[in-house]
Amino acid sequence: MTINAALREHVTSVGFALTLTKNHIRALVFLALAREGRLDNGQWPDTGERSWFVPAVNGLRNRGLVEHHFPPKRYKGDPAKFHERRSEYGPADFYPITMAGDLVCQLLAECGLFAEAAETYRTRLKVAS
Repeated sequence: MTINAALREHVTSVGFALTLTKNHIRALVFLALAREGRLDNGQWPDTGERSWFVPAVNGLRNRGLVEHHFPPKRYKGDPAKFHERRSEYGPADFYPITMAGDLVCQLLAECGLFAEAAETYRTRLKVAS
């Protein structure tokens, strides 16, 4: 098993403590919903939401709950020409959730916070067919 150094660094400052703000939770849920296909992965948070989304995702990255890939791993072309196809990729491509992030999502679901945060995106959720 590969050790998630960012997670270890964050949680061991006092023993083991992982704290997330409401914005961290909202961003993690947004990425999980996009990855699961419940949101259009090409849809980024609205302009007003970006003021909290970018710092929240950076916080998730610092905690080892998401990674950042630019260009995304599934892009196989010339990195210098990525900007020409950037619109084909969404948040879940740039910020994949780590195994630790998946486990946190499960904990959030267990205590009802995942569904609460997902409600924020209710108008954008795809209806299951």
